[in-house]
Amino acid sequence: MVFVSVSGIWMLGISIATLWFYLAHLSFPPAQSSTMTPTDYRALLELHKTATDQFRDSVSFAFDLMVTKTMLPLLTLLLGYLFGSKKT
Repeated sequence: MVFVSVSGIWMLGISIATLWFYLAHLSFPPAQSSTMTPTDYRALLELHKTATDQFRDSVSFAFDLMVTKTMLPLLTLLLGYLFGSKKT
């Protein structure tokens, strides 16, 4: 049962760390200068959106790899063994 509590704390910690990292590196859209044309600013916003999407996808992939594909199967395996091996 110690493994279950440690893995729960680990998953919560990874979730909080991932959320903090994402929010700490979240950038605001670039400011428009008076010398910039609307088409240049639209291209700049499109580049910003692409970079933000790529960063969000990489953070999501890291979280998915660490928690969903590593800890949850192990936790499910352990809980299935613990509750399945009890004799009635």
